[in-house]
Amino acid sequence: MSDYAHYFRSFYNVLDFLDGSKSVPFEQKKLYARTFRAQLSDIEIVSIFYNAIPVNQLGQSTVKRDMLQKYEFTSALVVGCLVHPIHNQVFREGRNIGGGDAKA
Repeated sequence: MSDYAHYFRSFYNVLDFLDGSKSVPFEQKKLYARTFRAQLSDIEIVSIFYNAIPVNQLGQSTVKRDMLQKYEFTSALVVGCLVHPIHNQVFREGRNIGGGDAKA
């Protein structure tokens, strides 16, 4: 995953910048986020989706998941591209994949 770390950092830095912009109304932020999301392929969205799911009990990715939900990035998720369809439910419920309470 280290080969893609720069990609994910850049992605979340853009979202952090957008989210932290105090002078931009939330509805405008959502419009910018939709425009940003439209630039991504299905595979990129799935990769970002999996990057945001905690893979252990530490739950280190909850901020990422919350940000994706806030700006509706998972609305463009093609469930058929997931490793297992139950992962979408795991994501929405905030559970972990492996080592947590999820049985995926």
